[in-house]
Amino acid sequence: MELTQRFRLFAGGATALALTLTAAPLSAQIEEVLVTAQKREESVQDVPISVSAFDNAALEARQIDTFSDLQFNVPNVSFSKGNFTGSNFQIRGIGTLLTAASGDSGVGMHINDVYLNSPRIFETEYYDLAQVEILRGPQGTLFGRNATGGAVNIKTARPDIGELYGDIEAQVGNFDHTKFKGAINFPIGEKVAGRLAGIWLDRDGYTENVLNGDNIDGREQWSVRGSLRFEISDATTLDLIAHAFEEDSTRTRSQKQFCDQDPSGILGCLPTSLETEAINPFATAGTLLSSNLLLGPLGVFDFFGFAGSLDPTFGNPSDLRETRVEFAPEYSSKEDFFMAELTHDLNDTLTLTAIGAYQETEVSSRQDYNGTVADVGATTIPAGFCAFAPAACTFFGTADGGGLPVGTVADPNLSLGAIGGNGSEFELSQRGGGRDLSLTEAEQWSTEFRLASAFDGPVNFIASVYYLDFESEGDYFVQAPGLDYAAIALANAGTAGNPAAFTSLAPGYFNSETDSFELESLGLFGEVYYEFNDTMKLTVGLRYTEDEKALRDRQLFLNVPIVTGVDGSNSYVSGDGLSLTPVADVRELAILAAADNTCLAADGVTPAPCFDANPNVPGGQVYREDEISFEEVTGRIVLDWLPTVSFTDDTLVYFSYSRGYKSGGINPPIDTTLFPGTPTSFEPEEIDAFEIGTKNTLWDNRAQVNASVFYYDYGGLQIGKIINRTSVNENTDADILGAELEVLLAPNENWQFNAQVSYLSTELGDTETIDPRDPTQGRQDVTLIKDFVDASNCVIAHNGQVPFSENAAAVATVQGAGAPYLATGAAGGLGLPTTPGVTDSAFSACAAAAAIAPLFGYEYLDSVGVNLDGNDLLNAPEFTVSLGGEYTHYFGNGMSITGRVDYYWQDEFYSTTFNRDQDLIDSWDIWNAQVTLNGRDDKWYAKAFIQNIEDDDEITGTYQTDPSSGLFTNAFFVEPRIFGLTVGVSLN
Repeated sequence: MELTQRFRLFAGGATALALTLTAAPLSAQIEEVLVTAQKREESVQDVPISVSAFDNAALEARQIDTFSDLQFNVPNVSFSKGNFTGSNFQIRGIGTLLTAASGDSGVGMHINDVYLNSPRIFETEYYDLAQVEILRGPQGTLFGRNATGGAVNIKTARPDIGELYGDIEAQVGNFDHTKFKGAINFPIGEKVAGRLAGIWLDRDGYTENVLNGDNIDGREQWSVRGSLRFEISDATTLDLIAHAFEEDSTRTRSQKQFCDQDPSGILGCLPTSLETEAINPFATAGTLLSSNLLLGPLGVFDFFGFAGSLDPTFGNPSDLRETRVEFAPEYSSKEDFFMAELTHDLNDTLTLTAIGAYQETEVSSRQDYNGTVADVGATTIPAGFCAFAPAACTFFGTADGGGLPVGTVADPNLSLGAIGGNGSEFELSQRGGGRDLSLTEAEQWSTEFRLASAFDGPVNFIASVYYLDFESEGDYFVQAPGLDYAAIALANAGTAGNPAAFTSLAPGYFNSETDSFELESLGLFGEVYYEFNDTMKLTVGLRYTEDEKALRDRQLFLNVPIVTGVDGSNSYVSGDGLSLTPVADVRELAILAAADNTCLAADGVTPAPCFDANPNVPGGQVYREDEISFEEVTGRIVLDWLPTVSFTDDTLVYFSYSRGYKSGGINPPIDTTLFPGTPTSFEPEEIDAFEIGTKNTLWDNRAQVNASVFYYDYGGLQIGKIINRTSVNENTDADILGAELEVLLAPNENWQFNAQVSYLSTELGDTETIDPRDPTQGRQDVTLIKDFVDASNCVIAHNGQVPFSENAAAVATVQGAGAPYLATGAAGGLGLPTTPGVTDSAFSACAAAAAIAPLFGYEYLDSVGVNLDGNDLLNAPEFTVSLGGEYTHYFGNGMSITGRVDYYWQDEFYSTTFNRDQDLIDSWDIWNAQVTLNGRDDKWYAKAFIQNIEDDDEITGTYQTDPSSGLFTNAFFVEPRIFGLTVGVSLN
């Protein structure tokens, strides 16, 4: 059905429904929703901000169980998992569009007004909440940190003084789903109360691993929260809250990997469509570095014999809920959170609030990297290797013709750069598969002091000072057997042939390491309110922000020489070129902390650093260390008016202008010796946001109709892409225009309806960049190169000449410089086709091409540029619609039964800012339903529920990797059809 037809159907149906039901007897009203969006309790209909709020009853009624369910119930909100250990929650197109340890989210996440810089909110299900508030639009004058897109504030239930009550709930469902949750409120004397709540969840996975029949992507988690409230006096209240969360499961960071296989091996996956085909492994660094293309007779993968041997349909099932992987995912996560909130009335007109909080989190996620299990060629030690490195064969107990060892190193400190990888972190496979591992630890301290007035006159204010101290560390690894082998085979000097020790280039896997990231943020902010009269009020808010960021990181990948003895000792070659300096702990690279950090240069005489994490600083740097700071003044102005309208009970009209801001940061580490010129930082974001809205109560509070229109002039929008084995975050401009409509209708005590319709138009500005997924951009006058060392891609423009591969003199010059040049297609002699969509392609060295191509009149390009001008933001559907309706029948004995249906539809959207055809995700919809039987006086209930009734496998977002990994696409889905039964008991 076309979009316009759907929209007319929804609009017509809603109008007819409203006209029909309003003729029914009117005897019920919509329950007032109180929010603290402006740091004081007031009706949501009186707040001149676009805000959606759900109390615990509304969360239960709409089946909002997790953070991701909010997208089905809030206008212009989308949610998708990230490829690593985070997520992207977007409001009006703004969220987390970049990947960087020093980056900030565009949407601020809060628990009880406490900002969380590293939230684990998306992992756990909701329990014992007072309310969830979602504020749309820039926030900065009311919350601790700036947010350009909006803010989410989860309010937990607080203890009630003098009350004893509780509830407990049990749930079972498909996928062997079992869940228990409950809460109890209890008095402790006359002035103190406590509250204890918890949840436990266990279920099987949603995805079948067809290799062994196991289910993966399961859950096993629990969380508990304790709260204490002290009424110290009539003027002073103290709240103490602590919660703990743990998960140990088979959760996957991505549910499916897509690839339209490139038969040439130049790209790995073509930039044409999302297919469930296997990656061409000869486009990946792990295979290239250990193939005979680079290593000659010592190569374990037969590059010259692989043509025609790859079945693109092998290894990756077409069913989106099936995978074929060697390694089951392993996911563990922990969070501890503590906060204290002291509220004191200084007098009848001034209230002081102090909030102090601490949070620490840990997460570890390990899973199969390529999403397939496939044999890619020879996986045995080639003839001659054991003569080249006899100590390595002895150490790993193998011989020429033997299989590649699999995780044979018992001591992980002895395995860096050696076959088997980091033994404590990786279990390798002889089938050519790989794994990745994402690790993060973080902690934060924050405090906020807030002074609010309640004067009788026309002027009031709120003023706050906020401080955040955040620290984190993390690692991201990628490992494959080919990389381990290449670590030794590439080290063809030093101790080669020595039966007592062998040389390797450490580490034998990719490691992007953030040793430490530190953030100190200071905010001074507040608002002044002036009431002209009973119907008009002016709000003026102001904020000063100061952020200081410090980063210590590095990228490790076959760039540190290590000598390993047969006895297990590890050393590095000292500056004299003869003696070996022992290494106590290779994993931590203690050699790099040594005073000299000195090996020999290529001439074998000149001393040179063993490793240099930052060539921009003289000497060999163990880590790249960088600091950056930002400061900004922002604010907002709001004018709200309460006009008298004949057909409404109450009407609020407001106009607002907000100046939003998000600080910049430092790009993740990169090996700048291979990729010079990669930008090291990205700039801040600034947004000018204009909004006009109205909130209306009608028919004696039996209907609410809220609407808003907004426009954002966005400067410096931070967008990331994966290229050169790192995330490069850039800045661009954008225009965002949208409209939102929210309707609540309660025509009588039996019926309730809700509807949300949103429109969003996003347009990126004039920004020239490169698309690693499509380096030629369809041009036919270029030669596409695959670098045989770092597995990157580059391009040679012909400038009116013959294709570069057909220029014998140019090719001979490249080969004469010591680089191979192996063309695909009929002229290349490899038996490989030319890359589809390209006239000329070859395996060679980009550095040699850059130096030699201009000598023959050609132009060297890293990639053909692409302009984002006019493109849509990612994950930003133009239209979304949410509809819900419920009917309650009341029995004469005090019991009742309620049936409810919810429907959500969203328009098509692009999953990247490049807006390629393959990035366009079709429109999709979701149906949910439930029936609840309530006991007399609500003492108990039984509920049958179903989510995603049609069992659709809808894509919420994607992640695209870089050329050295084969340019595959990981996809993230909504959960499949879930159904079950819930029973609960009230302990009142």
